[in-house]
Amino acid sequence: APSFDIVNRKIFLNETIEASSMVENIKDQTKTVVYFYEDYIFNEEKTYPVEVVVEDEYANKTKKKAYILVESKDIEAPQLSGIDTLESCKI
Repeated sequence: APSFDIVNRKIFLNETIEASSMVENIKDQTKTVVYFYEDYIFNEEKTYPVEVVVEDEYANKTKKKAYILVESKDIEAPQLSGIDTLESCKI
């Protein structure tokens, strides 16, 4: 069965993520495919526990738990302060 390392990820609300982006260092003698054990919809700001599967050509599977942190997009422009102070410091 394949062996691999899990990488937890952070995404924005309602974004999608490829299961393959959550695995590293896959070790197997054959070609492998990576997929989520089930379909997930990331529509709430929270940490989702997910299961990632790596399957080889002979249908050997390894499943591991991982976490995806979902955050909202920052839609407000950053507030810049101290601009007047900087302008007055010009030499």
